[in-house]
Amino acid sequence: MSKDKDELKEQVTEQVAEQVDRRSRLDRLLCKPIPPAQRRQAQADFIEALLKHGGVVTKAVADVEVHLARLYSWRQEEPEFAAAWAEAVEIGADKLEAEAVRRAVEGVDKPVTFQGEITATYKEYSDSLLQFLLKGAKPDKYNRQALQISGPGGAPIQIQRVERIIIDPAAQLPDEDDKDGA
Repeated sequence: MSKDKDELKEQVTEQVAEQVDRRSRLDRLLCKPIPPAQRRQAQADFIEALLKHGGVVTKAVADVEVHLARLYSWRQEEPEFAAAWAEAVEIGADKLEAEAVRRAVEGVDKPVTFQGEITATYKEYSDSLLQFLLKGAKPDKYNRQALQISGPGGAPIQIQRVERIIIDPAAQLPDEDDKDGA
């Protein structure tokens, strides 16, 4: 038992040391001042990575050696950088939309296999992507969320107040089989 506790203590100590090391590297990244020319280059690299990764910030950050918190700080401080960031995200969204159109309308080639060998391909289209595209392109026609009920000629429905409803539990409705009422 003592050996297991010692091993567990050692593992926890190693994990804490790794976290401290990661934290100190992060602190160095955040606290180290960046000269203006290097800052502009880092911003340009980030925007390029953002374009490369379709506007996905977490993927773009992995390509540059600047911490995400610093990038967000720069975005808040510099309107030009914020505008470039927004444009890169918009371009990424346009790429995603083009890919969705391609998959929905042109389809994707899917392999047909027989005994482990590809023998043919067929086109697979995405009806659900097409549905989302239509809802986005023509929301009035394809994105009907609520049912609207109105009175005659589109007027509001008139509701009359009901004073009292009396239900007689002793009264019996005629059976469906008994059409004579007898």
